[in-house]
Amino acid sequence: MSVLVGVRSGWFAMPSYSTKIILFLSMVHLGLYFFTSRNLSVHPQSFVKIYLGMTVLRILFFGVFIFMVIKIDPFGARQNAILFLLSYLLFTVLEVIVLFRKIDSKKRSKLDEKGL
Repeated sequence: MSVLVGVRSGWFAMPSYSTKIILFLSMVHLGLYFFTSRNLSVHPQSFVKIYLGMTVLRILFFGVFIFMVIKIDPFGARQNAILFLLSYLLFTVLEVIVLFRKIDSKKRSKLDEKGL
């Protein structure tokens, strides 16, 4: 959405792979969120290991993806890379906020069960 606002305002040109980047990042983040969330429900004590493992996989997959985009379109590499990094940051922040709220609500429910 903000990409379209920036393009229409004339602040910058539309990156050549903008829709593919945003679609890829959103699909991978949603998939990894559901995987992490499901594993958190089954093995809550292993959350840190699971999340760090998913982060390593995410960095590897995203590194390969952005490398391919840069190789395919070297003239638009800067715009695509900036969009990729900003989108990655936004999706990661959203994912961490949602996971934090989920973990926090589980901690509160356990405290309520103990009567504290």
